[in-house]
Amino acid sequence: MTATQQQDYEEVRTEAAEVLDDPDLWLETPHALLAGKKPRSLVESGDKGKQVVLDLLGAIRTGAFT
Repeated sequence: MTATQQQDYEEVRTEAAEVLDDPDLWLETPHALLAGKKPRSLVESGDKGKQVVLDLLGAIRTGAFT
């Protein structure tokens, strides 16, 4: 993992920790709304993947998704 990927992961993990009881489990579990991909894999794939995961966390925060 590059330094940028690590930074992105830490940013997303921090956001996930504010929303979820077990952010590490969530980041490693394939999610139907992410086409069956793990959130961590998307974050590590680049900026677009990171934004998709952050958008999903925002939706979870507001109660739109669980």
